[in-house]
Amino acid sequence: MKHLSTVISFRRFHGRHLAYRLNLFIIKEIEKLNIQTKIVAVTTDSGSDIKGATSSNQLGTWYSCDTHNIN
Repeated sequence: MKHLSTVISFRRFHGRHLAYRLNLFIIKEIEKLNIQTKIVAVTTDSGSDIKGATSSNQLGTWYSCDTHNIN
């Protein structure tokens, strides 16, 4: 099995960046692409909003971006 890394969406996100709102947005984008069963991991910065939105097992293993951690 070959793993592929890709951006699932690049859209403007209106409103407050709350974890539950970000999670709903991400799930919607994943469903649009019909890749729900293909995601094994997600990498984001360590902001509490995006970490909370993506750290559930629903999106696979969560990894913190090393570049963001260095800065």
